[in-house]
Amino acid sequence: MSLTKATGMVMILIAAIYIVIGIVNMGPSWSAAPTILDKSEVYGLNMDSTNVRFKIGGQLALEIIIAVVIGLVGWWLTTQDVRQLWYVYMLLAFIVVSMMVRSSPVLSIDTVRYSPAMAFYGAKVEFDSAGDFSGGWVTIPIDQNFRVGASAIYSDASQMGSTELVLDFSINPGALAQFASRGGKAKITGRVMGTRVIAQSNQVFIVPTIQVESAG
Repeated sequence: MSLTKATGMVMILIAAIYIVIGIVNMGPSWSAAPTILDKSEVYGLNMDSTNVRFKIGGQLALEIIIAVVIGLVGWWLTTQDVRQLWYVYMLLAFIVVSMMVRSSPVLSIDTVRYSPAMAFYGAKVEFDSAGDFSGGWVTIPIDQNFRVGASAIYSDASQMGSTELVLDFSINPGALAQFASRGGKAKITGRVMGTRVIAQSNQVFIVPTIQVESAG
């Protein structure tokens, strides 16, 4: 098998993995939306599950389209008898960068926001949380291990949703106690584990989820 065709097969595999991650990532929010939004008045929300599911569906559709494009390029490469070295080099670079971002916190949290459920899924991150803002947000789904943090404090309401993220303390409950004792102002170390939906009043956003390893 030629190197070009092998590259194509690897790209098809990556595309398939992205589709699976996308579905698994959005599944909990999609399933939980009706249950939570049926009690919207309890949570102070002015929306219904259709709004939330439309947002989730749009995000998932975009991710699937990107994955399909990657898969189609991969399929095209498997049909080529002439070497396509640029694609081979790009795939090798992608693999090297993927290994780097998953082994050490080389990416800023703002960079991770561009693709938390695809390119940067599993990436290691380290950043300063600006506080605990869980009181103003509802996470979908609701989980006692979730807290809503932020990478920065914004001064303009139009920036809402641009700095928030969901912190998942399920693998280290002790870190949650540290986080709470500092009022949410802590140095967070963890891994990007896709996205979660957060809602407030009539606003809904899809933000990165960080599986917290420590909150020092």
